Amino acid sequence: TLLSEDSITTVKTFTSPPSQCTFFHHGQGIETDCGSGGVGILLSSSGTKAWERAGRPEPVYASLTGGIARAMGLEIHVLDIQKFLLKYFIISAHHPDSSE
Repeated sequence: TLLSEDSITTVKTFTSPPSQCTFFHHGQGIETDCGSGGVGILLSSSGTKAWERAGRPEPVYASLTGGIARAMGLEIHVLDIQKFLLKYFIISAHHPDSSE
């Protein structure tokens, strides 16, 4: 990824009608010898509402591994069909593998 640092960005879709998604990014500040790295979570407009229902908690960013961002998590709250609150913690992780 070419993004650096940690960020939360609103993304407008080109659908009809337009909606807004939310992109959460976890990255390192500088490029390392291993190249750039980073992970992200993209929430649809309904996913964004679930994040807002959870109180808009800050993402949980894992420590950098070898100077590279590899994992992050985010809490969301979803209402089921009977309006029962379901709490989820979603995780995005990258685990590179090299056979060399």
